[in-house]
Amino acid sequence: SYPGLETLYTCAKTDLKTPTDVLVLFLHWKLTKEGFLCVGTGEDQSGSGSELLPSGWNSDSTLYQINYKDSKGKTYLSKVIVAGESAIVNLLRNEDSKNADVTLTTKDYI
Repeated sequence: SYPGLETLYTCAKTDLKTPTDVLVLFLHWKLTKEGFLCVGTGEDQSGSGSELLPSGWNSDSTLYQINYKDSKGKTYLSKVIVAGESAIVNLLRNEDSKNADVTLTTKDYI
């Protein structure tokens, strides 16, 4: 089930320029579906929390950095680095620097 994905896509479709943009949009949707809220990009964590992607989220098509917080107020950094045909996806919990990452071949999914 994909509740909310169509709405998010409709809100962001004019911003989508590359296949990696679409991948980041999907990852963002998945995080928000799990209860995370977006609080900014890059070093900015000043947002109050939103299910929408912030303005400028894809201003650099080789590096995407989006900040989130969970329902307990813990903050996370989602980073996607483009390396050729691959996207290295990393999620870092800021509190204790625990992270998880995966490398995806973008054309296998988009």
